[in-house]
Amino acid sequence: MITAHILERISQRVTDNHVANMILATAVDKAARYGMRGTDVAIIVGRTATPNGTLTYCADGTGESNGTLFVIIVRDTRIVTAMWRREAQPWTTAALRVDKIIGRVSRV
Repeated sequence: MITAHILERISQRVTDNHVANMILATAVDKAARYGMRGTDVAIIVGRTATPNGTLTYCADGTGESNGTLFVIIVRDTRIVTAMWRREAQPWTTAALRVDKIIGRVSRV
């Protein structure tokens, strides 16, 4: 299921509309494949060679993301949020507050 929140998150984090639409389509496909009732899942949707994204949670609402992996969080079959994440950040179920992580993170 797509919510207004996820559409807003993707449009805030991906400035190219064509890329945003591809990410959304991939997110919906992967959520349908891997989302399960009663389970929270983090899914790596895409990867860029260089840091990407547009927003972070700075106190004044400005900033740039330095993440290279685009991740969606699926809770009980609903895509609830999306984010850019660095490969160096913790990739544990506890860090992402999910039951399962789908996709590979290659450490440098």
